Amino acid sequence: MPCKKTTRKALSRLLVPFLFLSTACTTASADRDAGRVVFYTSWPQSTTRQVVDAFNRAHPDVRATYVLGETLELGARIQTESESGSLGGDVVVLADPAVTEVLARDGAFAEVPLPQFAEMRKGYYDPRGRWAAPRIAVGALWYNVEALRSRGLAPPGSWFDLLDPRYAPLTVMPSPVVAGTMATLISATVPDRRFGWGYWRRLAHGGAGFTNYVTDSARMVAARQAGIGYTLSNYTKQYPLHPKGSTRIAVPREGGIIVPSAASVLAEAPHPGAARTFFRYLMSPEVARILVKDGNYSPRLDAPTPQGLLPLARLPAMRLHTDWIMKPESRNEIQRRWHEVTGLSGG
Repeated sequence: MPCKKTTRKALSRLLVPFLFLSTACTTASADRDAGRVVFYTSWPQSTTRQVVDAFNRAHPDVRATYVLGETLELGARIQTESESGSLGGDVVVLADPAVTEVLARDGAFAEVPLPQFAEMRKGYYDPRGRWAAPRIAVGALWYNVEALRSRGLAPPGSWFDLLDPRYAPLTVMPSPVVAGTMATLISATVPDRRFGWGYWRRLAHGGAGFTNYVTDSARMVAARQAGIGYTLSNYTKQYPLHPKGSTRIAVPREGGIIVPSAASVLAEAPHPGAARTFFRYLMSPEVARILVKDGNYSPRLDAPTPQGLLPLARLPAMRLHTDWIMKPESRNEIQRRWHEVTGLSGG
């Protein structure tokens, strides 16, 4: 069944500049078998596999499978599938609050309020149940200790330290055109007079490197191919270190980026009953334990703080200008300006 027209309208308004990302991909089968659920997610594969395997053990009558992708890629995929009447996903996790907000507002998600919301921090779920964030990551600066020490450099304490000619050539940044987490950082910095597009232009002119994905910058720092990179706190658990290196997370004094990965049941999910079961499981203590072990925060009130990080309530955070980034002209501006700043169209 094709998605509602409001869903197609919402996705088109937000994602038209990024539809080139939806290259040929195989659509998951859209049968009505109540015993299966398809999970579209921007989480790392290792984390996703742990969660899906745990669900399948807990619910042997439902078979969960998953499709991985960056947030904007998944949004484009959902649009392509819904317009062709072959929506393959049931539950989606998106790491870009602006995308989630637009889709929720325009009816893309089913309303699935859960009793578990009483066990979660306010602000990390929609009371109507259109979305809830089982995972909270922190976007900050990941640095290679030995790469900085060998040059006599202290860890970066501010976003503006990266503009120093000693730091800029060691820095790598992902692309906001393809990485929803980086688009979130742009939404915090570009409307801020302290930063603006001038900040990113100065960083590029200072010799910083640019790549596509947040995972790329994490991998490069871990392998000592870069000294500093913007990435998410959980990736410190995902990538092997250089044999003679170690890494640390630095949250700049201006704040890090709080990135809730919101899960939602798609309004026209092919397997709605199984989708609700999976959505409920994502908010469980079992999933919280998996996510915290992998370096994420959980919004559950009974969840511990990830090892090596500050408690969530004490973490300095930058303001996200979601009202700005939700505008189609802002998304077009990101694509155009990123090309001007970096010379790259896709990243």
